Amino acid sequence: MVLAGNPAQALPGTTGSADAAVGAVGIHQVSATRAVLNVFSPSMNRVISNEVLHSPGGGPAPTLVLLNGALGNEDGVGWLNNSGVEQFFLDKNVTVVAPIGGRFSFYTDWQTTDPVLGTNLWQTYLSRELPAAVDAAYGSTGKRGVAGLSMSGGPALDLAIQAPDVFDAAASFSGCPAPSNPLATA
Repeated sequence: MVLAGNPAQALPGTTGSADAAVGAVGIHQVSATRAVLNVFSPSMNRVISNEVLHSPGGGPAPTLVLLNGALGNEDGVGWLNNSGVEQFFLDKNVTVVAPIGGRFSFYTDWQTTDPVLGTNLWQTYLSRELPAAVDAAYGSTGKRGVAGLSMSGGPALDLAIQAPDVFDAAASFSGCPAPSNPLATA
């Protein structure tokens, strides 16, 4: 583990409007403390689904963004489905957000559109678009952290470096934060 300080359409079964410029276009409540927050990303011109854990009492809380591994939980393998994260945060006043998508993107802003993966401006989404949508939907204390595992470990650290006004802390679990370092090639 590495730590560092520091126009869409609402989906069926959700609430929200289709004319949102940026922000939540729908929330599908899965349980008392788990939801899927659909957020329109103007930078990527698409709706991004985000798994959310929130305290049942509501109210302002710090936010922790958990970035999934190489497939971005598009295959159902991610933080909330394959770890004890949901149980761990059950009694904590923290809003946990895990975006679904971003496979093989390293959660960064790509210079060009990929013919298969499309437009990838994940750093913009995670640091500028998602925080405003989460704050509006769930309230916030203004404190945010970001953590990633495997492919997203290094990008989580980079997000905190690139957006210190947004992220107060970062963590990398089984990540490779310095792939150009000779130690990372061993």
